[in-house]
Amino acid sequence: MQNTSETFKQELTESGKIPCFEIEVLNLREDGKDYIIFDIEISELTIKATHDSLSTKQIKSNKTAFVSIDTDYDFSLSENLANLYDKCVVAIIDGNLFDLV
Repeated sequence: MQNTSETFKQELTESGKIPCFEIEVLNLREDGKDYIIFDIEISELTIKATHDSLSTKQIKSNKTAFVSIDTDYDFSLSENLANLYDKCVVAIIDGNLFDLV
């Protein structure tokens, strides 16, 4: 069976898992451990993870903060999600409000 956005959505739903990443961080504003939640959404061309602001620039913006990748149907959902996870980690590192634990 060829991978499509619909097969990826179905696979994610059938997994019984909540479609999100929860990454433990050090909150630099409050000087304590915290978690950033990245909510995952699959569309035809991209897989997107929306999240709370990771930088002061994002706080000032009226737009929803997100990280996304172009969906590569030559790879499995798991491989696409691993790629997205890596981009989420980089977004935390590039921001100025949190550090990885």
